[in-house]
Amino acid sequence: MSTIGNPHAGTRLGLEATRHFVRLNASKVILACRNVDKGEAAKKDIEESTRRHDVAQVWQLDLCSYESVKSFVQQADNTLERLDILVNNAGMTFDAWDLAENHEMTLTVNVISPLLLSISLLPLLRASGRKFNMTPRVVFVSSEGAFMTKFPERTAENIFKTLDTNHNLFERYNTAKLLQLIIIQKLAKAYDSSAKGHVLINALAPGLCNTAFYKRSSSTMANFLLRVLFWPFWRDAEMGSRTIMAAAFADEDTHGKWMSHCKLQS
Repeated sequence: MSTIGNPHAGTRLGLEATRHFVRLNASKVILACRNVDKGEAAKKDIEESTRRHDVAQVWQLDLCSYESVKSFVQQADNTLERLDILVNNAGMTFDAWDLAENHEMTLTVNVISPLLLSISLLPLLRASGRKFNMTPRVVFVSSEGAFMTKFPERTAENIFKTLDTNHNLFERYNTAKLLQLIIIQKLAKAYDSSAKGHVLINALAPGLCNTAFYKRSSSTMANFLLRVLFWPFWRDAEMGSRTIMAAAFADEDTHGKWMSHCKLQS
């Protein structure tokens, strides 16, 4: 099995999920990360704990750049014999407004680039499924915060243009994750109707995990308060990563849907 991940491998949740894939005897696991040095550190950690070497590979991928996404896809097309699972584990929030590829950065990193990556890799996934008689999978790591956003921009004539402003950045991550879930449903239906070969597409919410995600704010006090607030509800990163594995190997009834606490949600 060749598994390709987009797990921000230098972070704890992505590292632990990748460790599981290696432990479960994947023949090749791609650590897709913006910071190659962090990726190499994650690879070393995984090899030491699993005692499996030459399985993990570190590839550079910057979701703030469409060219980086396209380059990554080209590398996959040129070098991978098969592709079984794509894990879209990007989850970034920002406390300052900025643009990436002419869109607000939270949208680019959490919604647009993962979608571009997934659609671009669908031909390789589909071909792998036919050649090796298996069901390839695309997994999106989402968030229960998707159902907490008010999403006032939904009534705008141009939703993305409205979201590209610096208004209401506090809710932007949750809104991005809601958009992600909506797009996943549409993507699954569109791909099924194309009759070009089946790829299972689903999403999951890992719950509150004790990772660097809650250190995003530039304010030390804000980071401290977040950690105090969420501490009673935290899972450690390894436990959170199990939700990724549950979605990656889930049954067909999860297609176009999402899971929370490893259970299918309606």
